Amino acid sequence: MVKWSTSNVGNFDENEIEYTKNDINLTMSMMMALNLNEFYETLYRANRIFAIASGYTQRNAADELKRNFLTVDKAVFLLDKSAPKSVTNLITKDDILFVYSLSGENEEILNFIDNLKEKPIIASVTKLSNNRLSQISDYSIPFVTHEVFEYESRTKISPVAQFYVVNDFLILKYISFLENHLSLIHILTLPTTPYV
Repeated sequence: MVKWSTSNVGNFDENEIEYTKNDINLTMSMMMALNLNEFYETLYRANRIFAIASGYTQRNAADELKRNFLTVDKAVFLLDKSAPKSVTNLITKDDILFVYSLSGENEEILNFIDNLKEKPIIASVTKLSNNRLSQISDYSIPFVTHEVFEYESRTKISPVAQFYVVNDFLILKYISFLENHLSLIHILTLPTTPYV
């Protein structure tokens, strides 16, 4: 998957294929190293889960998140950037809002968050950069990507398969969290036998 936008100049470098592979590998390494236990605890206890996206590709990633979390009986409600106040006023501090944005600088998304009556717990998924969305998020889940220039069509593309890599890790690590969490609850609730 790629994100397209027009560009005036550019030559395609064959090394970009290797660079893109490295981006994906770096994203996977970052996800493995990222300690999200506190986030998963918050997710487990969240009242509701919402997701919003800045564009078409990001919306597809949010759809995938929704499908993934259905497997663990968690409903994710997808929102549109132009959702009416009657909908956005339902969002509370006890909810989680996943926000998908490549740049983390999408004005519509930032305005949407700014105009919420009550601020939920925000988990942003953006490319690794010092962007405004990651700065205002409670949990920033970054991935690595870069712009690639294609010579013939004179367009630039940014590979965004990493949105899906992040989604896969989110659900897999959440399932792992559930297994450990439920095991701990089971151990803590076992009846104790008095020593004789």
